[in-house]
Amino acid sequence: MWIDIIGYVGGSILGIQLIPQIVKVYKTKSGEDISLFFLILNITGLSLMTTYGILIYKLPLCIPTGISLANSIILLLLILKYRTQLKNIEENNICYLL
Repeated sequence: MWIDIIGYVGGSILGIQLIPQIVKVYKTKSGEDISLFFLILNITGLSLMTTYGILIYKLPLCIPTGISLANSIILLLLILKYRTQLKNIEENNICYLL
């Protein structure tokens, strides 16, 4: 039982670790300082670990990694959204200068 508790506590911390970053990116509407390579590696690893947890029927593993995976995907989508918006704004500003 203690082993599962340790798993749930550690997993809960991992599950919420990206929430402050998501909030910051959302508020500032910028994700320029976050590496896409990091996020892709993070999503890949979390996908594999979540799948592994499901296959071995270990909830203390698959629930937190699934939550972390969802947070990483949300962060990636926000970053891509704001980078696209920034690019569009920059292109429009160049057109006005010409």
